[in-house]
Amino acid sequence: MQNCPPSPPEPGRGQHGPRRPSAAGQAPEPQWAPLGAVPAQYQPSVRPAPTAERRRRWTWPLPVLSVVLGSALVLFVVCTALVGAGFSEMDDARQGVRAQFGETVTDTSGIGLTVTNPRAYYVDEESVVGPDEQAYEIVVTAVNRTQNPIASSLISVHAMVDTAPADSIDVGRPTAQDIAPGQRLTIPFRFKVQDGPSGPMQIAVEYADNDPVIFTGSL
Repeated sequence: MQNCPPSPPEPGRGQHGPRRPSAAGQAPEPQWAPLGAVPAQYQPSVRPAPTAERRRRWTWPLPVLSVVLGSALVLFVVCTALVGAGFSEMDDARQGVRAQFGETVTDTSGIGLTVTNPRAYYVDEESVVGPDEQAYEIVVTAVNRTQNPIASSLISVHAMVDTAPADSIDVGRPTAQDIAPGQRLTIPFRFKVQDGPSGPMQIAVEYADNDPVIFTGSL
């Protein structure tokens, strides 16, 4: 009998049995997400909790910020006080000279002024002075100590009783006239207040736009 050569192995089969595909050539099996699970790329991002280092980095400026704000507040209060003091000084300068009733004071224009104590004044007209009101009168004496005549119409008088302005009464007011140098003129001024106890009183006499002279007393 003639010996025949061995037949070649079939594809996929070796001498020791069928061949298995290598791990390198094996295709990966698909991975399926569980039912109802959201893929990672569609899940909302969650910010990690701040670490102790990050907390320290954001909290250390707070004391500095408190100091800055406190300094700004103190500076604001100081500036406000200075501005208020400046306006107070300007107001005090505008108030002019102060005197008591009966004293004679020369204002900045060169006019000598005197104001008498108030006295009750009777007005027989209820349309002018009501039944619950009381009228008073003071007399201003103006002496022209300048070299030029002055107009009495430029002398204004205002009364204030217990920090409230008093209403003037234009009854029996003298006719305006010029005051010659060295001459004097008496100017009555009448006003009314609510009847009853009163308190501190001020009479402001002012010539033109000069600083007023404030006469003080009580009613």
